[in-house]
Amino acid sequence: MRQKVSIKKQPLVSEISEDIHSFVGPLFHRSVLKKVGLPRKDYFIYGDDYEYGLRIRKEKLICLAISSAKIYHDLGGKPIKIKRFGHVRIRYPQQAWKFYYDTRNTFSMLQNLNIGERYCAYFWWLYRLLRSTIGDFLYQQDWSIYIYYRWLGAVHGILKKTGKSEECS
Repeated sequence: MRQKVSIKKQPLVSEISEDIHSFVGPLFHRSVLKKVGLPRKDYFIYGDDYEYGLRIRKEKLICLAISSAKIYHDLGGKPIKIKRFGHVRIRYPQQAWKFYYDTRNTFSMLQNLNIGERYCAYFWWLYRLLRSTIGDFLYQQDWSIYIYYRWLGAVHGILKKTGKSEECS
């Protein structure tokens, strides 16, 4: 028999005001699932957590975090030190196709914001895309494929193309 635990009485719980959270570690009460539904299948990977957080915010639900929780997330292998142009950067090796989905799903998701939030978010994401493009050029060994997937993702996101892409196989 399961014991009920009141989360409000636990000293390790603190409320957070962030609307967006990663899917690395959260737990959702079934009432959230009933009200908000499941994450979008057509986002396949990346951005699904942002979009889900926006739906939670729209329903005015509160997110709680256990501040003492420790989460171990594999970032894709051992970090690599890259030295270029007098700068040293730590990069975690990621497959280039993942950046397609991250960019595409984010641009797609932004279209669901209200008009004021949308344009502000578009400028922020365009800045991030440009900055990432420069970072790829400077610090990725196969920089052209990373840049290709990021910008293809931006175009497909604006065109609202979702689901698994054959172009990223």
